Amino acid sequence: MSTKVYLDLEWTDYRLSWEPSEHDNIDSLRVTAQSVWLPDVVLMNNNDGNFDVALDINVVVSSDGSVRWQPPGLYRSSCSIQVTYFPFDWQNCTMVFSSYSYDSSEVILWTGQSPDGRDRQEIHIQEGTFIGNGQWEIIHKPSRLIQPLGDSRRGGERRRQEVTFYLIIRRKPLFYLVNVIAPCILITLLAIFVFYLPPDAGEKMGLSIFALLTLTVFLLLLADKVPETSLSVPIIIKYLMFTMVLVTFSVILSVVVLNLHHRSPHTHQMPLWVRQIFIHKLPWYLGLKRPKSERDQVLEPPPLALKDSPGSGWGRGTDEYFIRKPPSDFLSPRLNRFQSEMTASDLRRFTDGPSRTVALPPELREVVSSISYIARQLEEQEDHDALKEDWQFVAMVVDRLFLWTFIIFTSLGTLVIFLDATYHLPPPDPFP
Repeated sequence: MSTKVYLDLEWTDYRLSWEPSEHDNIDSLRVTAQSVWLPDVVLMNNNDGNFDVALDINVVVSSDGSVRWQPPGLYRSSCSIQVTYFPFDWQNCTMVFSSYSYDSSEVILWTGQSPDGRDRQEIHIQEGTFIGNGQWEIIHKPSRLIQPLGDSRRGGERRRQEVTFYLIIRRKPLFYLVNVIAPCILITLLAIFVFYLPPDAGEKMGLSIFALLTLTVFLLLLADKVPETSLSVPIIIKYLMFTMVLVTFSVILSVVVLNLHHRSPHTHQMPLWVRQIFIHKLPWYLGLKRPKSERDQVLEPPPLALKDSPGSGWGRGTDEYFIRKPPSDFLSPRLNRFQSEMTASDLRRFTDGPSRTVALPPELREVVSSISYIARQLEEQEDHDALKEDWQFVAMVVDRLFLWTFIIFTSLGTLVIFLDATYHLPPPDPFP
């Protein structure tokens, strides 16, 4: 901790007393600091090994022997930093002053006095020369005189008196809120909305990896802003690791969603429990409703005039209609796509007839066989498309499930991590 202070030292030296009446009523003198005795009070917990003051100014000597010395000093003191709640932390830094050359039997230290004559129990801040800090604010600034234990005059250990000044300071978190925490929250939201992006958009994995790379580069830039310590993990590092885990899981789960979306009946068979959970039960709780298929919504075609004339409509359009939409109960009636197809013997019985005498002509039999083949292919294609749509719907349900899960985990994790820091406040009384 770097501090700029003005030491206010005052002591009595009987050798420097005189009678003002004998010396033209001179009450005080200003002499150099090297020409008088100094109590040698220095900062004991300095961090750079420099015990001297910044400027050796003159001392003021009064006629009664009192000497006052107010030199400026620029000190770098050691301070143990607790970074558990960084950047919502507060620190208790001390400055210990003592006589380097004299013990308590030779020099007795006292705290200063306020203008009303009382002992000053805190650091005095001069409003005119005090310069505020953009990162820290002073909450308390008490001082205490620490008396040594025992008596050094009886042959014990030589002990010194110490005057300890306490600076209880709190960090201003605005810089870290704007430049660290807010971008992390935005990156997390970006990773959450990956699950809102449809898999058919083609940018799902790109957005996930982009969020992960953005957070990685952001962590590299942030390395210089976070205190380097292994004693505890700062709260901001906990949140960054929490964000990194969420973004990493968003990439992994996006791969899972895309795998489900691109499955087909040719490569995967849907288990019954998947159909029961992700198609019939879970969508209702997630607020999803599957739209009806076109086959369930199609209306009966209007009756057409069976007239082979150019203006009657019985021609190419009608043929195309029956080729595209063959009656489901014409050749191979089934209740749904999961039942077995019509057996070959039933179809042969229809084409050959109940007996050889009433069998269909060969030309008509080939037509019926071709139509049945087309109908079977169309029905197989419909079953394939329906099963593929089921996999796509399962992927959409899983996507929505991950979306709500990430929203809940992100909200709860952010609140739990940062609400803990709101209770870490400096004490109202430094010495309760």
